[in-house]
Amino acid sequence: MVRMPGRVAGAWIGAAALAAGLGAAGFYAGGGLGAGVGVAAGGLAPLWVERATRRQEAAEAAGGSARVAREYGPAHLLEPGLGVVPFTGRTAELGALEAWCLDERAGRVRLVSGGGGAGKTRLALELGSRMAGRGWRCVQVQEGREPDVVGLERAAAAGARLLLIVDYAEARPGLDGLLVAAARDAGRVRVLLLARQAGEWWERLGAGGGVVRDMVRDASLSPVTLAADVEPGVSAEEVVRRAVPFFAARLGVPSPDAARVSVTGGGEPRVLDLHAAALVVVLDSQRQPAGLAVRVDAGMVLAELLGHEKHYWRGRAEALGLLGGPDGLSMAQLSQVVAAGCLLGAATAKELAVRVPDVPVTEAVARWVRDLYPPEWDGQLGALRPDRLAELHVTGELAGCPALAEACLTGLDPVQARRALILLARASADQQAARLLLEPALSRFPEVIAGLAEPREVMIAVADAIPYPSLALAEADASISGRIAAAYASGTAGRARWLNTYAVLLGDVGRREDALAAIEEAVTIYRELVRARPDAFLPDLARSLNDQSSRLADLGRREDALAGIEEAVTIRRELARARPDAFLPDLAASLNNQSVHLADLGRRDDALSAIEEAVTIRRELARARPDAFLPDLATSLNNQSNQLAAMGRREDALAAIEEAVTIRRELARARPTVFADRFASSLETRAEILSLLHREADAQAACAEAAAVRSGPTTPR
Repeated sequence: MVRMPGRVAGAWIGAAALAAGLGAAGFYAGGGLGAGVGVAAGGLAPLWVERATRRQEAAEAAGGSARVAREYGPAHLLEPGLGVVPFTGRTAELGALEAWCLDERAGRVRLVSGGGGAGKTRLALELGSRMAGRGWRCVQVQEGREPDVVGLERAAAAGARLLLIVDYAEARPGLDGLLVAAARDAGRVRVLLLARQAGEWWERLGAGGGVVRDMVRDASLSPVTLAADVEPGVSAEEVVRRAVPFFAARLGVPSPDAARVSVTGGGEPRVLDLHAAALVVVLDSQRQPAGLAVRVDAGMVLAELLGHEKHYWRGRAEALGLLGGPDGLSMAQLSQVVAAGCLLGAATAKELAVRVPDVPVTEAVARWVRDLYPPEWDGQLGALRPDRLAELHVTGELAGCPALAEACLTGLDPVQARRALILLARASADQQAARLLLEPALSRFPEVIAGLAEPREVMIAVADAIPYPSLALAEADASISGRIAAAYASGTAGRARWLNTYAVLLGDVGRREDALAAIEEAVTIYRELVRARPDAFLPDLARSLNDQSSRLADLGRREDALAGIEEAVTIRRELARARPDAFLPDLAASLNNQSVHLADLGRRDDALSAIEEAVTIRRELARARPDAFLPDLATSLNNQSNQLAAMGRREDALAAIEEAVTIRRELARARPTVFADRFASSLETRAEILSLLHREADAQAACAEAAAVRSGPTTPR
């Protein structure tokens, strides 16, 4: 018996029209309310569609008798569980997983990883179908039920062979309990984990208790990683053409002539995008005269599919009488309601009314939304699928209405905040508008950021959107950067790169010992990488040595700090000699730091020599590109002033700091949030030097101006 929760079978044109075979996989979908799914296993055994049942019950309870017959938008046809396009390809991966299930001596856990839309869920469903045909009991494990599922299944079928499928494994906090239960079970149990990649969550799982550690270690020997292409050698256009007839048959419309279907754009294809393109081809073909060529841009296919989905929304709204009349809403208003629901999972009229300003969200409107995307088991609104379709819609609506964005990203509970940040982070990979929405939202939820344990690409998107420096988000920034570093394998460039960032952020929050440990690991990794590929990794080694010197200095290890920065200067000098345009800025930065470390050791002449070289380089760079290099020039002038003053050259020190003050005044006037503190710091240095020159009135004026700048918010004079 197979139990794989999924939505009740249904389609844009009505649930009843979808009663059809699901292809070679052996599944079938029944139409209408309470429709089931079956699997061939010596006869068709019923598939218990738990999630769909719960959604149906929730919708009926909320909607009452006013609820119209269940239908779904066209995007629903891309659900992996429906299997509209027969399963093809992945021969090696599927064969390996079947062999794993059948081998009595094999470990109990396997991990399948691959990017979004690569077909992980579809592969798991096909494996479930095949194992059900051999008498196995297959279960898609629901979130929150991980520790209990083995016991529940044993109570239902004591001697059954179990295949437990866990989607989004990287976000399952109860995974340890599931694996412990699977290890203790006396029968045949296999646990298939699906995730976008093995990373920090996988390493953390493997560092747990003995039995779990052993299971993860065994699974790590036989990973299954899905490439973007299902069938090597088959073009993206051919994948679309093959899929078109199946979507046409499911919708009950004529199939466009395959010879007249062309696909353009799209870059690196993903299976889900290509199937979406095939669906759009079928839908578009109904809008134009027969015989004309149908063209689809794979890069724009989701926008086109969203247009068809909105057409479905309109039809459902008209059926419920929500449009037109004195109290009717516009489709623009209803689109905002859908966006708020998709972003936050809000499913009730009360919740939605708070999040969609100036839109009267009645109970009828809330029923309409719940009918479109029935609530999940936890009561949150179901998601518009595929995920990137929801990301496109939410980003477009929030970016187009600042009031909606403000209402949807303020005053969220931790669950809502996590859901919103994850959606915007994923969307920011493709949409600049999502990045602009994400950045201000982050400062409102530092605790959520610090606790994020999502796929690596999501955490990177969040980390990249955190402004630096940020006092409010410093701890959260350090926390998430450390988890990103841990998501990379030991000894890799990605791990070293994020360890470098992690070390800087740890130093900013005062965790100096931890910061040094992180940067020393990064330096060790880069040294090994440089041995194999010096041209590729010498710049990275120099950067890590530069940062290592700062961490050592923080701990008072001045001689070690100087040794590190001198090695960085040596490397960067050679790099700048070969490619000055690329590496002179880095050389100047290391010379600036070298000057500080030399001064700490009392080597004043050497410190002055180093900072004067840095000033010379940065002055030339600022002459060519002032917007990029004036801030760096001001930093070096500030340092030069300090070195000159320490050597008793007070007039020269004053000239240097006056130039730094002039530069930073202009920068602070243009961008006060970034440069005001630096401007105030230069004013304070100027006051000290003026005092040394016995110009007390001028010194007091500089101090007063610095205090005024720090107290803000004022524009520098």
